[in-house]
Amino acid sequence: MVKEALTSFDVAALVWELRGSILGFRIINIYQINSSTLLLKLRKPRQPPQQLLIEAGRRMHLTSYRREKPPTPPAFCMALRKHLRNGRITDIRQHNFDRVVALHVDGREGRYQLVCEFFGDGNIILVDEEGRILQALRYRRMSHRNILIGEAFRYPPPPKADVLTLTMEDLEGLREYGSLEVVRGLSRLLGIGGLYAEEILLRAKVDKGKACGELTEEELRSIHLQIGGIASAVRSGSLEPHVVVEDGRWIDVLPVRLLKYAHLESVTFRSFNEAVDEYFTRMEASEASMERVRRMEAELNRRRRILEEQRKALDRLRVDAEKARNAGDTVYAHLGELNQLLHRVRELRSSGVSWSEIPSQLGEMRTIRVHSIHPETGLIEVEVDGSTITLDVRASAQETASKYYERAKKLERKIKGLLKAMEESEKALKELEVSVVEAPPKMPEKIRRRKAPWYERFRWFRTSDGFLVVAGRDAHTNELLVRRYMKPGDLVLHADIVGAPVAIVKADGGTPTEQALMEAAQFAASHSRAWKLGLEALDVYWVKPEQVGLAAPPGQYLRRGSFAVKGRRNYIRGVPLRLAVGVVEEDGELKVFGGPVDAVKSAASVYVVIGPGDKPGRVLAEEIRIKLADEAPNDVKGRILKIPLEDIRRLIPYGVGRVVPSQV
Repeated sequence: MVKEALTSFDVAALVWELRGSILGFRIINIYQINSSTLLLKLRKPRQPPQQLLIEAGRRMHLTSYRREKPPTPPAFCMALRKHLRNGRITDIRQHNFDRVVALHVDGREGRYQLVCEFFGDGNIILVDEEGRILQALRYRRMSHRNILIGEAFRYPPPPKADVLTLTMEDLEGLREYGSLEVVRGLSRLLGIGGLYAEEILLRAKVDKGKACGELTEEELRSIHLQIGGIASAVRSGSLEPHVVVEDGRWIDVLPVRLLKYAHLESVTFRSFNEAVDEYFTRMEASEASMERVRRMEAELNRRRRILEEQRKALDRLRVDAEKARNAGDTVYAHLGELNQLLHRVRELRSSGVSWSEIPSQLGEMRTIRVHSIHPETGLIEVEVDGSTITLDVRASAQETASKYYERAKKLERKIKGLLKAMEESEKALKELEVSVVEAPPKMPEKIRRRKAPWYERFRWFRTSDGFLVVAGRDAHTNELLVRRYMKPGDLVLHADIVGAPVAIVKADGGTPTEQALMEAAQFAASHSRAWKLGLEALDVYWVKPEQVGLAAPPGQYLRRGSFAVKGRRNYIRGVPLRLAVGVVEEDGELKVFGGPVDAVKSAASVYVVIGPGDKPGRVLAEEIRIKLADEAPNDVKGRILKIPLEDIRRLIPYGVGRVVPSQV
């Protein structure tokens, strides 16, 4: 039996891992992949982005695979974006060891829960901070609860006993099931699947077919002990994530080892999320492959029907073409007699004989017998040598023969075209038959994570003439920069104020230019405490690496992140505190970046200049986004307005500032 959906034990293990993986992440965007599946793009500063896949009734896990996104998001997806986009994930919890997970999100307009249910057909429900339903994937009326907009959200009824708080007294309720097999009773009492019920009994050495009413105290204690052991392992993260393989086929994915599968092979993984991702993505690919095969088989049957109809049409055309050519031959073989017949008919009509009387006036003819005359069309059907020929009173027999020959040629051209079409049909049919047999499951494309370069741990930018400038974020990164990454030939800058980052212009074999030095000075000044104090300009000095030391001079003390300078300091006076926020397109996606004005101006399609001020970061970020959109071409405006505000906000020093009209 192949696993189709998560169990409550699986959910517990996944939630334990997710709490350490996605808390604090923001929901950058939400996509609805199909009628049951959501994909949440998550991001957090200085952390690799994540993708959380939620399929109602089946699974929830981080995924490393790309999914094709629909061009137009459905209404449910749009509603979730409205409330949850840019919201921060503050918690993730399993409800009562059930197959239900609540994702807690702090959004712009309040706190929400995204409740995901993985039993039956499943559901995904958005609940506000007052506990009322805002949106749901599926709306329902049930005897124990309703899933309707505006109603108070209620969780599904719990099992009779909770695995996490199970007592011996609770477990004694098994006996109340009487003659019911203990494996069924245990599954019913705890609301767990048959697999784990069997595993618990196997570990407890209790026959799964034993009647519940016959369980002894010792057997109940053993069952209680094993339940606690498995539950504790998955809840505490003592996991052994793996996929069970039987005869080369993946049949189950598990967070812990089970005795039931001890005789089978397995594939181990670093995390349970990764194992679940690989297992269900493979299943997804297999189901997609089966669907493709079903579509191809339907197309195969359609093409077979077409080919059969083409064969029948070919037979009819050949018969009709042969008849037409034979008719033409017959007319030419009896040309004189037929022309005499036509002449006689025309004479009788000109002498006033009615159409109905003409057959009796024609007299006996040796080889020709008149079948019928059609006055309304002027056509005469005659039988000649056993063949029925249609003559036109207004035309000669030669003209009639020509018409038959022309009809035969026309039909033969159709036969030729049909034979070509049949050849193409047979070729397509053979190719389709091979495709049906050889259609392997096609896995989605895996996301290739870019290895972040070392300098992304710090503040950084590239100058307008290509030099890398790196600055510390705090005392720890200041010290790390000086100890590990400062090299001969670099230039070291520091704003002339307490509470400023170390900035290093990396030479990398070249000689830093005056322009690079000025941009690095502006970067260092703007990220110093002077920005928070509202200063408009500040002095910055630069020195060479050999002048910098982390050891304090005799009798002095250096705070962490500070350094001692020997020799002359080279000052750059009155450096303006100005930064710019620009937009650039990378791999088809718009991204914002920040830095000194000239550096951003040289790389960005559109940019906004900011300076010290008292406008809060969120308000300022919104203003920056709007101004960037205003400056952008029409085909880019909408995309800029979708850039997460958090991406812009993190570029604003100390979370405050103002937009300035131009660099001053």
